Amino acid sequence: MSLISVCNFLGDTFFTAWYFRRRNDTRTAPLRMAAGIVCLLLTIFLYTNGVFAFLSGSVQRYVIRMILVFGFVILSRPMKLKTAVYAAVYWCTLHLLVQSFFFSPYTYPFFEGQAVLTGQPVADDVLCIIITLAVKGLFFLSYDRFTPVMNMSPVNSTDLVPLGLIAAIALYARELAIPLTTAVTDTAIQLSSYYLILTLALTLLLGYIEFTRKSRNDRAAALLQKQEIEALQRNILVQAENERALSSLRHDLKNHLISLRLLTQEGKTDEVCATIDTLLQEKTQAHMVFHTGSTLSDGLLSVKLDNEKTRNLDLKVNLDLRAGSFITGDDLCILLGNPIDNALEACSAWKEGQPMLSVSGGVSANMLLIRIENSSAATPVLVGGLPVTIKPDAALHGFGLRNVKAVLEKYNGSLTIATDTPQRFILTMLIPIPVK
Repeated sequence: MSLISVCNFLGDTFFTAWYFRRRNDTRTAPLRMAAGIVCLLLTIFLYTNGVFAFLSGSVQRYVIRMILVFGFVILSRPMKLKTAVYAAVYWCTLHLLVQSFFFSPYTYPFFEGQAVLTGQPVADDVLCIIITLAVKGLFFLSYDRFTPVMNMSPVNSTDLVPLGLIAAIALYARELAIPLTTAVTDTAIQLSSYYLILTLALTLLLGYIEFTRKSRNDRAAALLQKQEIEALQRNILVQAENERALSSLRHDLKNHLISLRLLTQEGKTDEVCATIDTLLQEKTQAHMVFHTGSTLSDGLLSVKLDNEKTRNLDLKVNLDLRAGSFITGDDLCILLGNPIDNALEACSAWKEGQPMLSVSGGVSANMLLIRIENSSAATPVLVGGLPVTIKPDAALHGFGLRNVKAVLEKYNGSLTIATDTPQRFILTMLIPIPVK
């Protein structure tokens, strides 16, 4: 291997590891991490020229790189299988396009370290290495900034189709361009200009596709969030109406009992039955009453934690939100609604005795603290500080806590999820209280 091939290998390995770097506090088993690193280091064989016959074509090299990168990702990073496949294809397609910039008469001498810049071989090699790595870094770091893999939205199988088409076009164009790299005719140089334009267009298209995919999922998450808030607020209004109806019924209960006694004494059985039927039709279902200092949160908790849902739970609620009046109603629904839904779902899957759910909080050091703790059979895998959904239809889930985190960022707050406590899931929200 030449010096520039070694530098290209080291640079590409660094950019790959950087792109797939861990951005949370989760840990990977040492053996899995070691196996993943081995997969990444095996890409060194892709930088040898003419040594292995099976590496003679661009397609073979692309497929082998994709397999090795996928192995690195799935072994060393907490990521679902479908997302890992998409991430590996996306990254290898980007690598293919960036590397393709050097397959033209203009740029190929830099890629091979044959460009004459100063007339001194060593200095020319160093300059070629610097220029090559600078071009790669410009694209890799830009795409890391705008389409970070560790914050990828849920992936659908159809998302792989445009990536595959871009890779196929890029591979076909490279095979046509390779003979032009050593040609010096005007026609070859003109064709190479078109090739560079096509490669740049495909590179930008790749980034645009991922950006629009994420935007599409973000819009779906926002719509789902809006629908959930509207449904929750309707339920709160219904609950409040039931509360008023029940209060009215209690207030009139004495009069109803007097009326029933008089009707009974007079022997008017039919009228007694009719009165009882009327009373039974009143909305008198059991409900729980909370006093958090916020009418909206009281209603929300009454809806979320009604007797039917919490009958088998060790439920504790000690929440004081009197200092949280600066939080809008919609935002408060997001901050409390989704974490409580998740906690109830985890408790419903609990198989070891009585599950617990605790909702607590209040003012602490000029911060509004909200803490939700619940029993959890499985320790969640965190990606970007948020647990990865394990539901089979992941494309339709995983938005809730992302919405919670977005609301907290709006108020300069923070979200912490503790996973080091066995069989407990602890979610803590801290929000600075504005100074009046």
